[in-house]
Formats: sequence, C-alpha cells, structure tokens
Amino acid sequence: MVCYYTNWAQYRRSPWSYVPENVDPNLCTHVIYAFANMEDNQLKPYEWNDEDKPWGKGMYSRYDMLLDGYFIVRLKDKLNSARGEVPKILLAVGGWNFGTQPFKNMTSSLDNRNTFIETSVPFLRRHGFDGLDLDWEYPETDDKDNFALLLKELREYYDGEDVSIGTEKLLLTAALSADIGRIDAGYNVSELSRYLDFINLMTYDLAPDDRTITWHNSLLKAPPNVTDDLATFNAASAVEKWIQEGASPSQLVLGIPLYGNSFRLQSSQSTGLYAPVEGPGRGQTYTRQDGFLAYYEVCELLQTGGVRVWDQTNMALYMYRDNYWAAYDDAMTIQMKVDWLKTRGLGGAMIWALDFDDFGGSTCSSQPYPLLTAISKALGRNVTKDKPETGHGSWAGGIGT
Repeated sequence: MVCYYTNWAQYRRSPWSYVPENVDPNLCTHVIYAFANMEDNQLKPYEWNDEDKPWGKGMYSRYDMLLDGYFIVRLKDKLNSARGEVPKILLAVGGWNFGTQPFKNMTSSLDNRNTFIETSVPFLRRHGFDGLDLDWEYPETDDKDNFALLLKELREYYDGEDVSIGTEKLLLTAALSADIGRIDAGYNVSELSRYLDFINLMTYDLAPDDRTITWHNSLLKAPPNVTDDLATFNAASAVEKWIQEGASPSQLVLGIPLYGNSFRLQSSQSTGLYAPVEGPGRGQTYTRQDGFLAYYEVCELLQTGGVRVWDQTNMALYMYRDNYWAAYDDAMTIQMKVDWLKTRGLGGAMIWALDFDDFGGSTCSSQPYPLLTAISKALGRNVTKDKPETGHGSWAGGIGT
C-alpha cells in the first residue's frame, strides 16, 4: 500500500492543511515524500521547511519522529517486534511542475548521472529515507536509452553500498505513465523492470484529446461503446500494456486517485459520461484548481444538493450539481479496483495523494481516511487503530502539528 505525501499540502487552508503528523502509519506500507528538487544534478530540498532549521525540526525529521514514535507504540502493545512492519519512507524527485529538462540534462552523460547517483546516497541516508522514487513526467523517445541507463546504474550503486548491520539497501522505484503513447515513446519496459523494486503505475489523469466532453480520469475498464484512443484510457488497458511489454504483474502497483476531475456542463439536462461541456469545473474552496477537487470536496458537494450517479453500463462513478460535474472514486469503486488487481496478480495499490482523503473523518465519514482505509481493507491488510490518541492530527506521542 503505497501512499504519496505532498509537501505543498501544508499551505492549504484549515482544516485541510496536511503535515507529516497527519499520516496514519497503520495504513501504508510505503510513504513517498513528494517532491525533492534537483540542482546541478544533485538532490535538493524543495520547500523551505523540508530540512531542519536552527529554530525547529524540518518535515524530513518530523517523519522520522513520527515513525519512531509509532514503532515504540507497536512494541509496547506487543503487536510487532520487527522494524520491518514500520512503513518505508522514500523520497520522490520530479513531478509535473518539475518538467522534463532537468532529467534530460542529468541523464545525458555518464558524468552527470554519476554525480546524481553518488550524491543521492548521502542525501537519502542523512535524512532517513529508505529509497528513491523517480517521477520523470515524461521521458521522450530520445530519452528511452538514457532513462534505462540511469536505473541500471542506480541499482548497481545502491546494491553495492556498504551498509551497516541493521541497515537495509536503498529501494529504487518510479512513478510511470499509464498512457499507451507515452509508454511506447519513453520506456524500455523490460529494462526498467529489471532494475526497479516496484512500479507505481499512474492509472489516473487518463485524459482523451477531446476536452469538450465529460470524462473519467481513472476508469477501471473501457466503456463498451468507445473506440480508438478512448478505449485505452483506463487502468486495465494500461496494466495489460505494461505486462505485454515485459513487466511482471507482481511488480506493478495500481494507482488510485483520491481526487476527482470536474467540468462545467453545457446543459444541466445532459449530465452523463461524455456529455458536452463548456470547460473545466470551477476550483473548489480548498484545492482551488479548476477541473480538480479532493474527495472531501466531492463529499461537501454531495451533502449540499449534489446527485451521485453510478453508471453501470460504463462502470463510471460521477456526481453533478446544477451544471457542475465531477468524476471520482469512492469505497464501492475502490473495492472493484482492488478485487481486479488481486485477480490480476498485481503487487498492490498506490494512492495520489494522502491529503485528498477525508483524513480527519469530518466530512465523508465519522472515521478518518475512509478511502485509504477501504483500499487497505480490500487488500486484506489489518488496519485496526492501535495508536494512542495524543492530540488532533498526531499519531505519535508528543508530536504536535
């Protein structure tokens, strides 16, 4: 159960500001901290408070404190005696806003790659990370060989690190596209699969070229009456493509969005999937991004007159209120996705991102993290809350927000 944490969610308005102490370690096997920056082919912090300052702990250290506190609690309750049960924390570099050019430059020569690889180890170790997650959006045809070389050289260097007793080798993962065209253009799948511990498959934001109609950013399967590219914008098609190209099913971790995509309908009388639209839906109160809304914002709309629709024919969940329309996932569709990934033998599930769930249990549910809990339970994980209650939003004793 891979969970992405975003270091800019701290700036969101209360009560939806999100910080390390909001993470529930019961629910994730891996937490990936997004994002780090890269300068002169070296990892660098992105936010001003990622690292420690003379006046206080940075967010990297607050993660270490959170997990140390969680580990102590687990030992006291005799629920675990192995540190391996504590979630692994990886650092992601890249992302959409980062762009592709820094990766192109870094991978373009052996010297540049060596600088990145050799300096990444002390950076990760200094800040307590268990591995590195590469989020290059997106390699192009002329990057295909260099990307594979980077992963090969990273794997060899990480495996060759002389680690002390009790310290594990660094993990190497990547967030990779579910778009068929991008897979063909930028990935040597069989090579990438050789060097990655697991692949976080971004089976969301699957957008057709036609932006004049409503669409769902993360369908499980293709609707029965679509053709051409529309038939590929779904999780099952992406997974089959990766497997066909040489990835092992058990290496693939299926991405599930905890957010929706929204539109402004042309007519409140035409509200279905692929209905005509005037443009993206207006940004909501907290996420403030047109065409996008968090799950807790979906719940707020449903509670104020929104209509929930399960389109059985197209296996698409959406809601509308007047001329506002949004597609999303809930516990029901998540159960379907997890049932499918287990049947297909995939390695697990990944969510983007922690801060979009109702992490306080105040809007969508009386319990925190309704979507993440639904995924974890569907995967067969024990998500019984065994933590002490130490204050609002804090899962480890003595750590405040």
